Amino acid sequence: MPIKLVDTKVRLDQLLLDPDNYRVIKNTDEMKTGLTETIKKQDEIYKALKKQKLADLKDSILKNGFLTVDRIVIKPLTDEQYLVIEGNRRVAALKSLIEDFEKGYIEDPNINEVIEQTKAISAVLIKGTEEEIKNYSNALMGIRHVSGAKKWHGWQSAKLVNSMFESGHKLSEIGEMLGITSIDAGRRMRGYKAFQQLEHDSEYGSRKETHHYALLLEFLSSQKKGRDWLEWNEDSKSFQNEVALKRLYQAIIKDDDGKYEVRNINDARDFLEVIKSRNGQQKIMNVSDFRDIDTDESEEITATYETTLIMLKNTIKDLPHPTPNEVDYVKEIIKLANNVLEMN
Repeated sequence: MPIKLVDTKVRLDQLLLDPDNYRVIKNTDEMKTGLTETIKKQDEIYKALKKQKLADLKDSILKNGFLTVDRIVIKPLTDEQYLVIEGNRRVAALKSLIEDFEKGYIEDPNINEVIEQTKAISAVLIKGTEEEIKNYSNALMGIRHVSGAKKWHGWQSAKLVNSMFESGHKLSEIGEMLGITSIDAGRRMRGYKAFQQLEHDSEYGSRKETHHYALLLEFLSSQKKGRDWLEWNEDSKSFQNEVALKRLYQAIIKDDDGKYEVRNINDARDFLEVIKSRNGQQKIMNVSDFRDIDTDESEEITATYETTLIMLKNTIKDLPHPTPNEVDYVKEIIKLANNVLEMN
């Protein structure tokens, strides 16, 4: 049966917060929490959402009521319980207001109207198969939080893109559903895979932070040297050069003194400038801070390589009637060039 959207009214105590909500989820694993675990985790999710700066939202609800213009979206869990698909933060704010009132923290007369609203909250109920509900939910979250006005932080939107990719959607389909380009969808998916690889690292994974997603994106850019240095494998969607990868993790993860070598995007781009040359790549493995490397020397060596290649190219062009020895020499150059191309 096709998916159905039904206008309905529910009580606040019938609404369960989503433990898989991207605002509060801490890991990158694609897991779906079951009914029993969902019920057990309600206090945990509620406390996590209360940390999402709900003060302004609570003030707005108290002043204007729980507005129905932007309705919450729910799906059935049991005959009397519903999981909040979209609107978890608003529902948490409403629960927090009622909690504050019951503790005697609120004396505003408007609270009485808010309490009445909790007995019949307007919502959109999704009915359909699990797959249909999942696809609709992903599209809805994408429109609101990826390309819309209520945007999530980078890694949260990337998690949604990756979830859709893992479900079998093509990047072009994901782009159309979320209102972004297929190139952007692919970029976010690869960044998320790299972030997931960091999370699963036995040495550094436990110290990952959400801002590392944005830093790793810089090293995936096809326009920069990081992707080659770390040996990105498109089939496995992972970095293959373990030695270089550990060096990168060392740079972006806090040390024991709480300091970063690469703290932000600008640092990451400076780091990438150093590894543009082979000399820079070699030197960066032997220093604890990339700023200690003489970048001028690295750039000079890069320029020398480029100059040599240009001279070699011009020399070969100036061989209209090469001798047998020169032919053998050119063949050797072609062989070496092919080896370089195969490695890249």
